[in-house]
Amino acid sequence: MMFRDLSSWRRSVGPALLAIAAAAPAPGDNSDVAAESRHFQIGPQPLASALLACAEQAGIQIAFRNEALGNRWSSGIDGFYSPAQAVDALLRETGLRYEFSGKNTLVIPAAAPARSASPRTGKAELNASSHGE
Repeated sequence: MMFRDLSSWRRSVGPALLAIAAAAPAPGDNSDVAAESRHFQIGPQPLASALLACAEQAGIQIAFRNEALGNRWSSGIDGFYSPAQAVDALLRETGLRYEFSGKNTLVIPAAAPARSASPRTGKAELNASSHGE
């Protein structure tokens, strides 16, 4: 699905919570879809659209809030990845991360603000954090 501009994409996707259930495994299916390597071909596009395409191609679920993604774009991917590696590649350099919620569901939590105003000076200060990755 291609969008002419960001505003048409926003109108289409909307501000609600997105729960992407693209080709989710059937209940009782014991295969671990998130570990299987497969070919992904996802072009450059808004990050939400790229994640939708990834979920569809991987047969997994990805849940996120539009607010968590903001105006971020993905440079896309083309190659063989496990679904987790594909999401890692799509999220690269976005400051976002994902968590597993079940074996075939990934959740992208809202990112903590990178900058905040100092109560004493009112100036923006960078909040450094270590993710231990």
